[in-house]
Amino acid sequence: MNRIVYFTDNIQEYHMYTSGLLKCNIGFITGLLTTKFKYSIGENINGYEILDTNRIKKKNGKSYRSYKVKCIKDGYITNVAECELDMGYRCPVCSNKVIMRGVNDMWTTNPELAKLLANPNDGYKYSQHSGKCVDWKCPYCHSLIKHKQIDVVSRNNYIQCPYCGDGFSYPEKMMSNILSNLDVKFINHYRIPNQSFLFIGRDYIPEYDFYFELYGIKYVIEMDGGFHNKVHLKSKLTLEQVQEIDKKKDILATQNNITMIRIDCLYSDYDYIFSNIMKSILSDLFDLSKINKTEINRKAYSSNIVEACHLYMTKTKNLNTISRLLKIPYGTIYRYLQKGAEIGLCNYDPEFSLKNNGNLDFVGEYIYEL
Repeated sequence: MNRIVYFTDNIQEYHMYTSGLLKCNIGFITGLLTTKFKYSIGENINGYEILDTNRIKKKNGKSYRSYKVKCIKDGYITNVAECELDMGYRCPVCSNKVIMRGVNDMWTTNPELAKLLANPNDGYKYSQHSGKCVDWKCPYCHSLIKHKQIDVVSRNNYIQCPYCGDGFSYPEKMMSNILSNLDVKFINHYRIPNQSFLFIGRDYIPEYDFYFELYGIKYVIEMDGGFHNKVHLKSKLTLEQVQEIDKKKDILATQNNITMIRIDCLYSDYDYIFSNIMKSILSDLFDLSKINKTEINRKAYSSNIVEACHLYMTKTKNLNTISRLLKIPYGTIYRYLQKGAEIGLCNYDPEFSLKNNGNLDFVGEYIYEL
């Protein structure tokens, strides 16, 4: 009934009942398996400080070793199983799986983004990298923008308002304001006269983001956003087709003695884009150290519709003057003011404009202050 087996690993001799041997319980004899806690109170493991040890019972009556731990970086306290520590379990706050107010909530890490939330409390519930869809409010016309993903808005550094949005992306506005800051005369959405190429069996007339001339040399700039590198859900074109168009646009520009400048704008972030601008030939053509980041960012974030309405209500009723100031075509300014009047940003009236062209007086009060 009590047969005992003796064995050795050539270092030490062990013994156990044969019933234990049949169950492969050698690990407990040699110490490879143990019921003792592996880590001690006060130890630092995987970025945690061990505060206490305890055993947690399972539903089957058995228990496992667990530790009360505190993240050394952010002070988050939780319970972690010993096997999880062995596998390198990391702090859920540091990895944004758990939101800790004052550490990784949106109001703490990106207050400018949090200010756009329709419900300010969402800023304490989610991080700026959350995939959660929430409601937002336009900072210009104060319209409600529903169900937009937080990480997308954060990554783009901008939220497109369906009411006062002007159709220009953040990278485009950024480059437009940089060129204006450098006193460069340029054309938005430029098409090379009488030039096209064959695409999907038809003539395709390409449009370049910016065109300018310097010392007799012609240049075009393309602000390459994310859809140049990955499939865009709203695009009818495949990634291969987008890249084919890019190649043909490059060739067409070269054939017309125009220097192509492509700027990587995968992330709509000022520092990321400006870093790529510095790597381009633009840094050889201009003194970019003169650029005022704060001013460029402010204008890039703002809506051209809002800017046009502001000029119309405070400076001039002359649409040609507004067009020159914003470097936007007259017809576009006309549409901007019409849309602005619809949402209450200005009191534009086409008939009044025709009768009083250039009149600096205006009727009513401008409801939005820049």
